[in-house]
Amino acid sequence: MARQNRNEKLTRAQNRIAGLKKHFGAGEALWEGATRDSLVAQLKAHLDAVAELAAAEAARSEAAARAQIIERGLREVYRRLEGYVYATFGESLTDLEDFGMKPRGRPGPKKLKSKVAMIEKAQATRASRGTKKRSKRG
Repeated sequence: MARQNRNEKLTRAQNRIAGLKKHFGAGEALWEGATRDSLVAQLKAHLDAVAELAAAEAARSEAAARAQIIERGLREVYRRLEGYVYATFGESLTDLEDFGMKPRGRPGPKKLKSKVAMIEKAQATRASRGTKKRSKRG
């Protein structure tokens, strides 16, 4: 049997319940250990569980939407609070850790490779633009 979505499962269970009630009497044994009423009870339990799941998913979706709206409003609060904490305590590691923050990163010294790459890039730019220093201008 192909995989069914929730609506198909609900429809199938409801149709089975209707068919059982229409064609078999109350308490009638269908096979060993299965009566009409026991099968109807199992199918109804399935319907109830699926309905409960749908309600839980809807509640989760609503809660997620509320959380997202609140988070949007908190972005500005976080930004301002971080600025205030840095202004108040500076780069004090112990005070910043109390807020779950780290000192702001400072760029370290440049490596020789990056300096060479910077100079080569600057020279290539000047060459492509045709710019010269004042003493070389004619």
